[in-house]
Amino acid sequence: MSRSEKPNRCRLDGAASVEFRALALVSLVLLIPITFLGCSHAVVKRDELKKHVLLVDADGYVRSVNELLKASSQQLKVHDLRQMKEEEFKLAKDNFQPLSKAIGEHIETNQHAKLLIFVHGGLNSRATSLERANALYPKIMNAGYYPIFINWRSSLKDTYEDHLFQITQGQKSNSRKYLSPFIALNDVLRAVGGALGNWIVQGKHAVDSMTKKEHKNIGDYEVGYDYIRVVPPGREYHCGSDRPSAKRRKLQWLVTSPAKVLTTPFVAELGRPAWDIMRRRTQTLFWTSRELRHNAAIHDRQSKGKGGVSRLLEFLEQDGHQGIEIVLIGHSMGAFVANRIVERAPSLNFTHIVHMASADSIANTYELTFKYMRDHSNTHFYNLMLHPRNENRELTAAGLSPSGSLLVWIDNMYTAPSTILDRRAGRWQNVRKVLHLIDPSLLGDKRVHLTIFDRESRKHPLQHGDFGRCEFWKASFWKGE
Repeated sequence: MSRSEKPNRCRLDGAASVEFRALALVSLVLLIPITFLGCSHAVVKRDELKKHVLLVDADGYVRSVNELLKASSQQLKVHDLRQMKEEEFKLAKDNFQPLSKAIGEHIETNQHAKLLIFVHGGLNSRATSLERANALYPKIMNAGYYPIFINWRSSLKDTYEDHLFQITQGQKSNSRKYLSPFIALNDVLRAVGGALGNWIVQGKHAVDSMTKKEHKNIGDYEVGYDYIRVVPPGREYHCGSDRPSAKRRKLQWLVTSPAKVLTTPFVAELGRPAWDIMRRRTQTLFWTSRELRHNAAIHDRQSKGKGGVSRLLEFLEQDGHQGIEIVLIGHSMGAFVANRIVERAPSLNFTHIVHMASADSIANTYELTFKYMRDHSNTHFYNLMLHPRNENRELTAAGLSPSGSLLVWIDNMYTAPSTILDRRAGRWQNVRKVLHLIDPSLLGDKRVHLTIFDRESRKHPLQHGDFGRCEFWKASFWKGE
């Protein structure tokens, strides 16, 4: 594709371009590249994607995959989704039919049908998520599962835009866009004013990651607890991590240390509202923004929500579907959604629940997923985690940003945990301290599994984003076999 073609395909109108330039200035302050809508050349079978992708917009409505794909091309060319007008809400229900029809036909024609629901995490563009679904659905089908990809809007650009122009204290505001310059300025001033506090927190993290020896005694836990698996480096999961070599990482760490002092306050204070919007969108997957804004629920008291994921669950809970075996996999913020799914659909048969680098709290996981497991004796839970050394020392933006994975940032900068239970469930550093709180009945049945991957093998996930590269649909990956 030539340079001249790109603006036509990803063109912004006048009003949006002003917002875009404002966001670009913010990204320069952050010194983190914004993830723009991608335009790739992957050959796509659009009729197949409609059978496997649940595409949900920021307001929780199911949208058509064709809206994102250029009708005259077989390539994956992603366009922005305009916001639906008021009169279009009633038409949104039709967008769910291709997926529900395909799932129903698969169940009817396969006596031992199994479903696999995958929920991606935050900081994923729509293009990235569709590319993943396009590449992986044949492989997952060959493994014996019917894959369903829940594609939700979670990119940094998209979520920070909502903070600037739409969402005020959890509610949509039409007037917020006029205040956006002042909101952006306030974010910057908060970053400057809160610099000392953020330096203290991240400074302690940097010192601890260099001096503490938590990563060296993981093997002791594997010996003492039969539900903990530390995966040896020889296991092959085809993750293909692009992490730099150890020597290069060490050099980057040292050279970029002064830059971290500058960027840390801005990553903390400008990233926090984007995190808040992502959490909001894990809720609008179940309840549309319209339901949360109006009193529609009063008129439909039996409704469990009209968001895209609620509609999927309602369909699967129909007569004849409840016994179908379902594998539920959530990566990063996808674990938020996975925890909520099992809470809201207790009649479904989730045989395996897999959290990969979970960004949800330990408390939510124990209270929601473990509660479901107590009522379903055939369900197994797998918590997949990076090696703690990799978790704590991950480099972002070539090392210019604060050290640590996204989970480290969430624990240290984007949340204020009251206890260890409010910290991320996808970090070994947190989980190891509350092993004694895991329900003994689940451990006795050997249905809880903690899997920690090797520190250096590129066959394993080495960075937070690597889990989506791996063969996550295979049981051997969950079990570390």
